[in-house]
Amino acid sequence: MNQLSLGGIDGQHLWGFLAALGSLSLLDEHARESSLGPPRLAFQEDGAAVLQSPVAREHLAAVLLAKLRALRHRSTIFLECEPRRAEAALARMLI
Repeated sequence: MNQLSLGGIDGQHLWGFLAALGSLSLLDEHARESSLGPPRLAFQEDGAAVLQSPVAREHLAAVLLAKLRALRHRSTIFLECEPRRAEAALARMLI
């Protein structure tokens, strides 16, 4: 299990908290589909999200982006940008 500090997600603010929960949900879905251990989410005193993830940091943005893209078939969410730009934006958020 990899412990990842997600400094770009501040759980002290509503949007940051919801982003952390959404990331946890997507990662949990990926873990169940891949027969991996369940991810865990915690917050540091400064509000930074800390994720215990079965996915390594270098693959996290790609996994989350793939799960978000899969949502467009199940909901109204639609990511309309170049794959590399979307992955880079997610990676910046997770730093």
